[in-house]
Amino acid sequence: MESETFAIGQLVEKLCLPCGVEQSHTVTVLTKKGLISKVACTACATVSSFKSGAKTADDGKPKTGSPYDPKLTYRKGQAMMHNSFGYGEVMSIIEPQKIDVRFSDRLRRLIHARN
Repeated sequence: MESETFAIGQLVEKLCLPCGVEQSHTVTVLTKKGLISKVACTACATVSSFKSGAKTADDGKPKTGSPYDPKLTYRKGQAMMHNSFGYGEVMSIIEPQKIDVRFSDRLRRLIHARN
């Protein structure tokens, strides 16, 4: 099975969460194997991670949530949109200032309710 390699500066199509549409992104970081790690939106310049095949939600529309802010207080089941990790859902409240959030790649512990 042959895997495709990419070059920095190459254009690829990806869903841009801040823009809300699928559009061209410029490859900015590659792995040692030549696979895409980070891309930058050609319209808004937002840098995000790249995962092939993870463009939209199951219904064909992008998932949305309120932007993540460590100063806000979150509750279990609440949706959020993280700049780096994308769409996530709060799975549990760990401590007064920690939450576990399920993103498409894995469960991550974030800070919330920071004054």
